[in-house]
Amino acid sequence: GALALIAKYLEDKQYAVGKALSLADCALMPPFLQATIIFPILGLEDPIASNKTISGYFEKTGATLMLQRYWKRWNRTLGGYLAGKSTQ
Repeated sequence: GALALIAKYLEDKQYAVGKALSLADCALMPPFLQATIIFPILGLEDPIASNKTISGYFEKTGATLMLQRYWKRWNRTLGGYLAGKSTQ
């Protein structure tokens, strides 16, 4: 599938293209983050965690300061949304 193709390209890289965060990483990381949060909520296996190459890329690239800020905002937004849903 698509993840296998992406994993083949990423190999053991920290960044999708070059040696710094790029637009390619900014395109890949949000859906990866969303999958790691949403799939378990739906009772499905996390496709990112189950792929060693992609989970390694996700960890290494996600450790950048810029993406850490994004994760915090995204988790805060999602947490607020889920909290509102559970009380309705």
